[in-house]
Amino acid sequence: MYSNLSLYYLKQMGITPWISKNNHECLVGETKKNISLLVVTPKLCNKEQFLLHNILSFLGLQEDKLLHLETNDLKKLKERQAAFILFFGFNLESTPKKIRSESLNDLLNNPLGKKKLFHDLLILKEQLSAL
Repeated sequence: MYSNLSLYYLKQMGITPWISKNNHECLVGETKKNISLLVVTPKLCNKEQFLLHNILSFLGLQEDKLLHLETNDLKKLKERQAAFILFFGFNLESTPKKIRSESLNDLLNNPLGKKKLFHDLLILKEQLSAL
């Protein structure tokens, strides 16, 4: 029905398509090939979407190298073939391939959190450009 990329763009425009949960579960299970960065966030409001858009544009990845998933349940997230995974708002341990950050809402109100994320994004951008 909708691809993950189409859903991402519709959500960026503020359009929430009506899809059945069964179809959405299939989309979450889909895999793209050659994903450089998987971004996992909970449901986002407009300000958080704007911040995420700015973060992704800073990284400068081509759209076919990026996958954004909005989910509250990480158990539904199947293992992906991505070079790096960026988590926003999940209480996970960071590893070299999995980068954890505060929720985007917390980052909007916390300059120190933004500074730490910016440092992590600089390192990530350097590593992504080396791929």
